[in-house]
This record gives sequence, structure tokens and C-alpha cells, in this order.
Amino acid sequence: MSIHKIDVRDESVNSVVVGWEKAFGSFWAHVYLAGDGSGYPCPSREIGGDFREVKDPAIVIDFVRPYAHVPEDLAAILAADAETEGTCDMPAILGIQEGTSTAYDLSEAAIPF
Repeated sequence: MSIHKIDVRDESVNSVVVGWEKAFGSFWAHVYLAGDGSGYPCPSREIGGDFREVKDPAIVIDFVRPYAHVPEDLAAILAADAETEGTCDMPAILGIQEGTSTAYDLSEAAIPF
């Protein structure tokens, strides 16, 4: 996973981070707004948190542009991150997610409780 913090536009935004998530094969962005009232350290706005949701860094850049000063070379940086880190094997990830992985077949295991 790559993470890049970007300078925010004004005090209404606490932070903006973008990157590449190898496990999802997706670019992602999190925007943390000041005073959003959530009470949790969760992003106020986010994109790219699902399998292969965002395949083009321009989508993430357009998403964060209202909140941050986007460096001119950000698309190239994110594309290089994706190229360097690659993606996980999708069938293996989906098997884990759906509980169908054969690595830990517990269907015949004796469970003591």
C-alpha cells in the first residue's frame, strides 16, 4: 500500500491522503474534514475502498482536487506505485473474503464449543 499526504486547501480540511492498495488493486483517497462531528477517526469522504474500484489515478485526483493542492506529478507517482507494488491474486483474495479458501477447511474439524 502506498500513502501520500497532500497539502490541504484551507482549514476546513484536516488532511487528504491518496495511494494505491495492492490488496484491492485500486487507487484510493481519504478526505478528513474539520468538524465533521463523526467522533471517529474515519474519513469524511473516501473512494477506492473496494476491489478494483478505481483503476485510473485521474479519478482519485479529481475526487480530492476540491480539498487539496494536487501536485502536478501525482498521477505519475500513483501510477508508479501501482506498477511497483502490483496487485494480489484476485481469486485468492475472493476465496478468503467469501470464506471459500481451501487453505483452512474447517468443515470436518471438531470444535469444542
